[in-house]
Amino acid sequence: MASSSLPYKPKSGPYLLVSLCMMVSLIFIPIDIAHAASGSIQSLTATSAPNSGDTFTVTAVLEVDGKINNSNLYYQIIAPDGQTVVHTHTSALPSLEDETYTDSWSADNTGFPSTGNYTVVLCWSRGSAQNCRIAAATTTFYSAPTLGVWLSLTALVFASTFIWHRRADFTPPGRVR
Repeated sequence: MASSSLPYKPKSGPYLLVSLCMMVSLIFIPIDIAHAASGSIQSLTATSAPNSGDTFTVTAVLEVDGKINNSNLYYQIIAPDGQTVVHTHTSALPSLEDETYTDSWSADNTGFPSTGNYTVVLCWSRGSAQNCRIAAATTTFYSAPTLGVWLSLTALVFASTFIWHRRADFTPPGRVR
């Protein structure tokens, strides 16, 4: 009987067969251990929208090291209160490999609740997830989507005063005063 330097002698039968099948199957699994794909967000910018109805543009510059398939960018715009999500946008990305990629989109500030600094949160994830496993970033922009309560009331008072003083001009023709 030959002596073995291995401390464990594999059993024959189904255990040996299962072990061999597992080792052979590992050969066919494509794993790139030396160069795992990763990505980073180099910049995230948003233009201001200082007037009601103005358009703002959000631009993200991504850098990919390796190959990333099937990923998405999920954007949230959060109101100055820090809690209210006023707009969302999702961009499905093409396959990216060792490159810089720019994603840009625009929207208007109609329906934004108040004047102030809005926060853009960007989440880069694989598949359709929104878990930010690849990268995340934030930025802010200024928006004045409404006239504001006091300015709206002031405009209403001025309009009412103007109409009151010019009420004679609004009398239908042929009517005697």
